[in-house]
Amino acid sequence: MFRHFLFLIATFVLASSAPAQEESVQSRYADAKGAFDKGDFEGARKMAEKMVAQGQLSREAFQLLGNAHYRLGHLGEASLYFRRANLFPPVEPEVRQNLAHIRDRTGHVSYPRNAFREQYAGFLGRTQWFVTAVSAAWVAIGSFVLAIFLRRGSPLRVGLAFIRVLALIAAVLAGLGWYWRPSFERIEKVAIVTVPDTKAYTAATVTAGTVSALPPGSEIRRLEDRGIWSYVEIPGDDQNRRGWVQNAAFEPLWPYQRGYLE
Repeated sequence: MFRHFLFLIATFVLASSAPAQEESVQSRYADAKGAFDKGDFEGARKMAEKMVAQGQLSREAFQLLGNAHYRLGHLGEASLYFRRANLFPPVEPEVRQNLAHIRDRTGHVSYPRNAFREQYAGFLGRTQWFVTAVSAAWVAIGSFVLAIFLRRGSPLRVGLAFIRVLALIAAVLAGLGWYWRPSFERIEKVAIVTVPDTKAYTAATVTAGTVSALPPGSEIRRLEDRGIWSYVEIPGDDQNRRGWVQNAAFEPLWPYQRGYLE
């Protein structure tokens, strides 16, 4: 009996503290946004980074960090945070425009993207797409089973056939949304160059030959780590190249828990 009493108390405390925590997060973001609006870009950056460091990840926080870094002249960091913001549904057109603007300024390289797929898949998260696809599939199966017990030509049977077709279409569309959404496995090794004048070398030393210049905001994929160097894949117009880049020159696109992407 005493255990049940303690359990009820703990449940009540957690339930009552959730709104307070949500209010605290909103208050912190409002403070950071207020500092940005007043022109205190460094202060806004510090407050937003503190929120992220404490696990308060959101599209709004990353977008604010991208804007703050851009105003501070840190184009590589701005590109990094805008890309992180772009991983949260729904995809904001402003974020994509900001990324395109930075690319025009720096000429950074990135892997090719399909704008339609990115925009479509960005409406929902991967879990939401998955649940939608499974639910639609079950509706299609259920309508098929019910139709078996109805006589041919029955108006209800015709209606179930119509529902089944719509459900199958919805399941396929939701499945495409799930497949096109960036998963943790797809971006786990992706990194963004943040340091100006970064180069990729033919060997793990700055005295080696240069493979390619990597302007701030460039997208790379880590293939192998060796001390302070990483062997990376670099997107190219005709074919991808490979070279060695110092670890201090880039940041992982998603160093956080995979659950946030679901």
